[in-house]
Amino acid sequence: MRTLIVVLVGLALLVAGPAGATDNGTGDTHGLIASAAIQPFWSLGADNTLIEVTSPLDENDLHIIYFDSTCKRLTSRYKYISYKGAIMFSPDADNINVTGLAVIAAGGKSLVALSPIRDHQAIHVLGHWINLGLDFVRVIDPIAVNLPETGYKWGPDRQHYSPLRSAASFGAPLEAAPGNGSPFSTTIFLICPGPNILGSSCVLSPQNGFGVAPKIAYKEAALGLIFANMYSGSEQPKANYNLECNCSSMFELDQLAGGAYTSAAALGTELVSYTELYTYTPPLYDHPPKDAFDPLTFTGYRGIIVNSLAPLFGSDDFGRLHNGSAYNYRVNGADPGTGGYDPFGPPPFFVPGLR
Repeated sequence: MRTLIVVLVGLALLVAGPAGATDNGTGDTHGLIASAAIQPFWSLGADNTLIEVTSPLDENDLHIIYFDSTCKRLTSRYKYISYKGAIMFSPDADNINVTGLAVIAAGGKSLVALSPIRDHQAIHVLGHWINLGLDFVRVIDPIAVNLPETGYKWGPDRQHYSPLRSAASFGAPLEAAPGNGSPFSTTIFLICPGPNILGSSCVLSPQNGFGVAPKIAYKEAALGLIFANMYSGSEQPKANYNLECNCSSMFELDQLAGGAYTSAAALGTELVSYTELYTYTPPLYDHPPKDAFDPLTFTGYRGIIVNSLAPLFGSDDFGRLHNGSAYNYRVNGADPGTGGYDPFGPPPFFVPGLR
């Protein structure tokens, strides 16, 4: 019996991966946020974003720093929120009429430097992107720098910088193009905070008390490309292409993959496509090498507008991209017929700790 227990424990450790490791990229961004939050916003032309902050644990003197879509720092604003209170503010009202990222942390009225929001003052953050001309209100999740309910301080169990991951995926209907009769227009929005936000001497620097951030798939970083594999609805690979994320970037599907998204012939009878985005391609059957534990990361959104209905009703479908570890997407998720999946090969199938 003792031998059996030892064997079972050993197998469990193999499956669990490195001791104490957890997948710290999967935290719930609608949960309590400590340290800081990074909130994407769109406030250009007809677009406006309302940023909602609530403070269920304590009062907060917050410091908001706005960055444009290239992560160039713009200006700062002080925001006070009372215990059990709620505030809503708009970049437009703060004279920020661009698309970009707002960094929300502690700092007070001095507006000199950010400091971490302490655990016992953790907040909730949510963005609401409004466009009256297109008749939509889109919910925009923040990037949660620290999730205090998931572990001790910056220990290995605490989840942080969610939902930055190394892979994402999305489906899309046949893209509108002259002659193909499709009413759908799909846009992909990628978010990858640049070095002014998550660099060595940035506003969220560990020197200022913030935790170490994951590597970001920012276009100026080494190997900062995001790779895309596009498939038809009948599972046939149709196109490969690259994307460069520059802090907050927008991509129209009809401009990508040489028109594959607009081709009814390419998509087949289903007239839909499936696309994977990833930043790391490991060798098959390999245990996760060091680079798999520290990949480039990003997050993003998909917006689908039905052109024939806008700006009437029900014309907008918007949400955050599905995401996961690029290692799992490219190895463990490989089709059994390709030889990429071996249920009797070296464990583990999923490895905790992989972004």
